Amino acid sequence: EEMSAEILDSGGTVDKYIGDAIMAFWGAPRAHENHPLAACRAALANQARLAELREEWERDGLPPLRARIGLHTGTATVGNFGSSYRLDYTAIGDSVNIASRLEGLNRIYGTGILISEALRAAVGDRMVTRPIDKVAVKGRERGILIHELVGIAGAAPETSTDWMLRYAEAFDHYLNRDWKSAARGFDAVLELKPADTAARLMGGRCRACAASPPGDDWDGVFHAPK
Repeated sequence: EEMSAEILDSGGTVDKYIGDAIMAFWGAPRAHENHPLAACRAALANQARLAELREEWERDGLPPLRARIGLHTGTATVGNFGSSYRLDYTAIGDSVNIASRLEGLNRIYGTGILISEALRAAVGDRMVTRPIDKVAVKGRERGILIHELVGIAGAAPETSTDWMLRYAEAFDHYLNRDWKSAARGFDAVLELKPADTAARLMGGRCRACAASPPGDDWDGVFHAPK
């Protein structure tokens, strides 16, 4: 209920509940001029509200509850689908699948909100993001750049800037096959943010590549588990 309220307040459509997940989209049935930005704001609001609830529940002795979010923007087919027995108003298509895959990738990188390069380009500098990896999600051979959504530009803590810049620099070294510089960069991120799972994972990957360099056909793409 709490998460759905944030989505609806942002102009989004709650499509369905899938177990413990919420599927939502923006731009249908009514057009939304800034649907990429609205989706990002809703995702950040959801995580902020969940953090407040988590504190309340932990005071009551309940285990911490966390959520993962994946966001993508692109073309989808939206309408009533089904049969003469039952129809559902929903969105289908490759764009929907990518958003779902991004949600699952959060568990690998220890992130809370992952967005596609297409969404990052759509929101521009209005959101604070950092590149995470180049990934071929399940069902795709080509890799896409994925980013972590950190906050709203001008509202994110200033202390967050340094570790994000260091991660971005290290990631550039990684893509350029400069494994040692990349590993040092990811280690520098961990000095500033010791719990950063993504930096720890990427640093280990760089050291493995330095020890056993990949072939000339290496393109920096991580193939996500099936």
